[in-house]
Amino acid sequence: MKHTPGQWKIVGLHRGFVDGHEANLYSVEVDAVAGGGCALVRTEDDAHLVSAAPELLAALEKLIDEKNGGIDDYWKTLPEGKAIISEVCAALAKAKGDLV
Repeated sequence: MKHTPGQWKIVGLHRGFVDGHEANLYSVEVDAVAGGGCALVRTEDDAHLVSAAPELLAALEKLIDEKNGGIDDYWKTLPEGKAIISEVCAALAKAKGDLV
């Protein structure tokens, strides 16, 4: 996995510059013990999404992990189930940088 592991959390609101204009930026960070990392985003909603990303990734991986119970066979036979599984797989590939 390429992402920085650990518990990401929103640590503050900062003033910064985006495209040459002053703007509010939310800081989302993971502590140095877990490898350190920081993301600056423009909205509080984006900050919440970034901070939840590792947990969302882990949950989706468990959901489709057939070896550990994942989605049952019934869902795989339904058109809606197939569509959801396809969406989850595409989202995981995007999150992991596997899409070209």
